[in-house]
Amino acid sequence: MCNISLSMCRNLGGRNMQKSLKIIEWNLNCQSDKKVKIAGFIKDRIENEDIIIFTEIVKSDSVLQLMKELNEYNFYESYNTVGNQIIIATRRNIKVTRIISKIPKISIYNAPNFLHIEIMINGVKYQILGIRIRIDDGSEDDYKERRKQFEYFSNYVSDLDNVIILGDFNNSYIRGDLKASHSRTKKLYEKNNKGEPLTTRFFNYQMMKDIIGEDIKTFTPSNKKSWGIKLIDNNFDYGYIQNDHLMVSKNISVEEVEYDWDFVDKNKGKYLSMDVDKTGRIDVEKGYPDHAVLRVKLKLHLPT
Repeated sequence: MCNISLSMCRNLGGRNMQKSLKIIEWNLNCQSDKKVKIAGFIKDRIENEDIIIFTEIVKSDSVLQLMKELNEYNFYESYNTVGNQIIIATRRNIKVTRIISKIPKISIYNAPNFLHIEIMINGVKYQILGIRIRIDDGSEDDYKERRKQFEYFSNYVSDLDNVIILGDFNNSYIRGDLKASHSRTKKLYEKNNKGEPLTTRFFNYQMMKDIIGEDIKTFTPSNKKSWGIKLIDNNFDYGYIQNDHLMVSKNISVEEVEYDWDFVDKNKGKYLSMDVDKTGRIDVEKGYPDHAVLRVKLKLHLPT
């Protein structure tokens, strides 16, 4: 039985191989600040993953130091002249055959933060994509722009096979069942309890699933949220919104997908020292993650 990362085993008939692939995605909350100093505990939360996708990250001096310390990885970065980036790290034994640092023919000012690398395992090519939908002021125009960003991304992905996508999609609150279609949940996004129109009617979770199409499956942990930390009676309440998701081609098996907030508990003193607003939400400092780690384990079915 295969039970370690990037290990292989034959099936009972000996006709193919299975390989486990461990990936994490983590928003580091750099907020486009090229001088930001990221938290020193980031490296400690890397748990022998095969691939790491950092979102909302910039190549500050402290990020460069992190890359140097993670010397068992090769690093690839998105094309950005301003603002946040995507950085993908792969273990040195993984063969990278192609790097696309921006969506072709789309201005970086209209596109999401984006990075695509192609890896080859046992002669099979897999497309690894990191994404972060950029946000503005939460207005109707903002959510319309978020949808456009995702549509550009979806059009790009439609030409690819063996797709593995992790990222921060900034889709805001999810209403209705995670497995439901957009047509079944559309009315839930139109108005709030007061009858006021919701901006999320222009871009939301189920709408994303419809746009990306049936050939790509979306996986989101249902028992936790991925963004925001609240303080209640001096205890942490994790997450307001499920913004971080996994999307994969149908032929790729998903063994595990979870949100991991352990880094806050292990650094409780630092997070408790941050400002708290009237609702109890912690105003997390730049460079300290305010998103859970999205941890994923996949099973790849490979020819012998």
